[in-house]
Amino acid sequence: PSGSGKTTLLYILGGVVQPDEGEILVDGRPLRRMRPGKELAELVGLVHQNYDLVPQLPVIQNVLAGMLGRWGLLRSAISLLWPRDRLRAEKVLAELGLADKVLERTSHLSGGEQQRVAIARLMVQSPRIVLADEPVSSLDPRLSEEILRLLTGIADSPGRTLVASL
Repeated sequence: PSGSGKTTLLYILGGVVQPDEGEILVDGRPLRRMRPGKELAELVGLVHQNYDLVPQLPVIQNVLAGMLGRWGLLRSAISLLWPRDRLRAEKVLAELGLADKVLERTSHLSGGEQQRVAIARLMVQSPRIVLADEPVSSLDPRLSEEILRLLTGIADSPGRTLVASL
């Protein structure tokens, strides 16, 4: 039920929040000792319930935000002006049916399109563990099935894990 700690658990698993006690191990290594940038970004990706997109930025920038943890501050800042890995992001957006939305302002998209942008960001990040916090809570049944199919498709890749609260 609401308030039972589902989001908190996912945030703990993703290293966003530290547990009050105990320890989280990822690949046998303590999560709290991992650097929040590249090391953690390669292992864990999180799809937030509210999508966690920047509405005033174009879709391409929101997708490439999945790479911020790997790039570092300077490369990330440069990518705001001249998007790095643009072809990779465009390919993922095309796979998700958003090829025509690459330069569109994210705030102009429907809820389902925004959710697919959040998933595209995760696909570009390509983490080994995918955490999805209520990924279909505000979507219609048809779109919910599509999003769940996308997430399970990501999890079906070798060496990948999906943890979702639904």
